[in-house]
This record gives sequence, structure tokens and C-alpha cells, in this order.
Amino acid sequence: MLLFMCEYFIVDRIHEENITIESPGGEMSIITKNEALEFVKEGDVLVGKDNIYVIDIKETKNRKIKVKKFMKGMWQE
Repeated sequence: MLLFMCEYFIVDRIHEENITIESPGGEMSIITKNEALEFVKEGDVLVGKDNIYVIDIKETKNRKIKVKKFMKGMWQE
């Protein structure tokens, strides 16, 4: 699904019927589960427009790879 003039958000946390999302600028917002067209998990990248949000599968995978690389060796002595 391609959305024109859309924004990207990261799912920060999910609590009951609310999903807290973070914009690229670090601004936190709360949306309802009804606004997400798919089952989302913490860490997913969402694309949103007009209060409708879908998972960007490619960006979610890329983000997980970047985080894994960043964390690699962080706690090793």
C-alpha cells in the first residue's frame, strides 16, 4: 500500500487499546488500535496518513538490522 505525503513512526509501546508512537523528530503521540490497519508490535515502523497507519515491513526489517548491529558487542568485555 503506497501512501502519498505520509509520515513514518516507530511503535514505542502498546497498552490496552492505545499505541504510543514516536515521530522521527522524537515527538510522542498516542493512536488507537483501530487506527492501525494491521496487528502491530513494539519496534514496528508505521507509515501514517490521515489517522490511518500500516506497517512498513521493509523499514521495520532495516531498523531491526541497524539496532542489532548497534547493540553487537555493547555488553561484551
